[in-house]
Amino acid sequence: MEDLNTSLSLLENYFLQNKPFIIGDKISVADVVAIAEIMQPVGTGVDVFAGRPQLGAWRDRVKAQLGENCSRRPTRSS
Repeated sequence: MEDLNTSLSLLENYFLQNKPFIIGDKISVADVVAIAEIMQPVGTGVDVFAGRPQLGAWRDRVKAQLGENCSRRPTRSS
């Protein structure tokens, strides 16, 4: 968990800073890759956005660009 918190802090404080997206004003592949990685622990019940309003706002912006499927849990097919 410590590594996860370090990575999330790095994303917020170094990559996002005060920008809407990682690279700047527009969504990029960097945001898509990052959200895919960040949502993995969410799938196991870890709330990576708790206490991180900047990260949560970024997720909401990415979601608005990509649609609801970006944070939906995968379903198993039979």
